[in-house]
Amino acid sequence: MINVSAILTPCPAKSISNADKKSLAIKAIAGEQTISAIANDYQVSRKFVSTQKQKVLSAVNEAFDEKADGDKVLYQIPVTKNWLKQCVISFTLDCRSSVRGIIKSMSNLFDFKCSLGNVCNIIQSIIPTAKNINENQDISNIKLCAQDEMFQHNQPVLTGVDIPSLYCYLLSLNEQRDGDTWAIHLLDLQKQGFNPERVFADDGSGLRAGHQYVFPNVPCDADHFHISKDLMDLRRYFRNRLKSSISHRILMESKMNELADTARAAKQEKKVAQAKEKETKFRYLSETMDTVTVQALLRQ
Repeated sequence: MINVSAILTPCPAKSISNADKKSLAIKAIAGEQTISAIANDYQVSRKFVSTQKQKVLSAVNEAFDEKADGDKVLYQIPVTKNWLKQCVISFTLDCRSSVRGIIKSMSNLFDFKCSLGNVCNIIQSIIPTAKNINENQDISNIKLCAQDEMFQHNQPVLTGVDIPSLYCYLLSLNEQRDGDTWAIHLLDLQKQGFNPERVFADDGSGLRAGHQYVFPNVPCDADHFHISKDLMDLRRYFRNRLKSSISHRILMESKMNELADTARAAKQEKKVAQAKEKETKFRYLSETMDTVTVQALLRQ
């Protein structure tokens, strides 16, 4: 005869909650009770208790396994063509990678083959969008800025940077760097609200002429970089001349020692005296330039 009540009574192992499973597993790991005693307390089999114990131990081992943590998938993202284009742009602007470096990175990271022409086309395709964004930027908050000229393939690149934020509000490749070219770009910037309180620049004639035309009442001070660079170059020149004079004096002295007690010794001694005099002169000039350069840099 079939025991209907036994069939309808749920299995304790199936009805036990997750909290109780964790509790019995911790007790089994602690070892304060035997597996059999724990199974009797929860009305489950010894095998069930051992299974829960092993689950908890596996979870603990996985949590403290450095190798497993390194291979754990943090998140997944859908990779589309637009997403790959974003990667190319990010490598270009954020990482400042070369075109061939981008190709190598795309291959190594994503197993995606990207041609040289494709990378160049992606970069070129964002220029109109970037230009439109730049032309609509409100730059009225720029009050303290620096302007200069760089060169790309022997062509001038007119540049302007907001000093506090380092925001580049001007970066334009041109054929000329005369006053008219500077004035045109400054007038375009003026339409975007550009009205600085003070500008720092070198003494480039075109730059200063354009600035004077557009912003006649805004001071354009000389930057310290070019002055410091000239001083450093001059100091390096006199240091090198001092080293050369020392080498020359040592050479003359060695020749005089070789010609000792000969008729030519007196003539060589005169050359040594001249070499020492030259060394003394350049030592004085070198030390003077060191002092002048240090004082100039400290006053900046």
